[in-house]
Amino acid sequence: MLKNLFLLFFSTVISFILLDQLLLYAGFPTYSPLIQIYEPSNELGWKLKKNYDGIVTTSEGTWHVSIRDSRRSLPGQARSSGPQKVYAVGDSFAFAQAVDDNDVWLNILARDISGRFNVVFENFGVPGYTPYHYNYVIDKLLPSDLKNDIVVYVFFAGNDFVSFTFDDIRKNQSEMIRNEHEPAHYPAVKRIARSICSRSPITWAAASYILNRYRDSADVPFFFRTPDQYLRSKRETATWGKTIELVTEGIQKVKSRGGRPLLVLLPYGRYYLDRSGPSVAKAISLDFIQDILKKDRELEIIDMTPDVTLDNDILIAKWGHLNKKGNMILAEKVKSSITPFLK
Repeated sequence: MLKNLFLLFFSTVISFILLDQLLLYAGFPTYSPLIQIYEPSNELGWKLKKNYDGIVTTSEGTWHVSIRDSRRSLPGQARSSGPQKVYAVGDSFAFAQAVDDNDVWLNILARDISGRFNVVFENFGVPGYTPYHYNYVIDKLLPSDLKNDIVVYVFFAGNDFVSFTFDDIRKNQSEMIRNEHEPAHYPAVKRIARSICSRSPITWAAASYILNRYRDSADVPFFFRTPDQYLRSKRETATWGKTIELVTEGIQKVKSRGGRPLLVLLPYGRYYLDRSGPSVAKAISLDFIQDILKKDRELEIIDMTPDVTLDNDILIAKWGHLNKKGNMILAEKVKSSITPFLK
């Protein structure tokens, strides 16, 4: 009996591995085509490779990516140790997913400003990151003395609310304290990291099934809910309050080190592209801004929601990332906000 069970188990494992490799060879999707630019991280779950230069193809198109020192490179900027720096912190919107290096908003900004000011730009944006990650980057990767440097904190009013859960916070509070709030120790981040660094099509298929199966569950954060569900349940969602707390914490870290924070808000663009809920995206943005300003009335905020409302041609149709035009608009807005404070 035990021998038969062992043989059954062994043959199942072998079959799984063979099927997975056949699907991979046949071109079935893995969790993320961006796997080629990622590497695992004990502190963050995943991070950009130290160096990379190549073409990435996703459902949003084909685009060129250059990475230097685990940050998206800025081809329009000469290497310099200027007296002032502008840092971008965020997820795929700060990183500028789905556009070529030359069309990244921070690169556009660097080309426009570098000739007039002695400023260095650095992009710490990584696709998939959450406010947990942003605060870790500010705390551990940016200089302890920001001495009037500018930190552009790019917040996406989509899965920046969803990439952590109340259970992660409640059950792992003591563990997080022991580990100095490293994002990789949150179970939600662990799960994402395991999948995002996996080349397994079966793993991705299983993750997709689970997500779709439970997206309308009462326990799923509001980002995955329909517009009417959002309006009924936003204030009951634990992640909303925790998000406000985390963003405020990150902003205060910047200020306490002598830096100048600038918060950029990107709306959940898919509401404008393939859902009937643009009013909900506007409501999310408005509520978020109001709640953030209650914590810090002096904080400057760039809200991209009106731009998306007036012209959703600035979005890439599949997921709602900013296209070349959208990156140009964002660069212009950031330039207007930071220029008075550059030296």
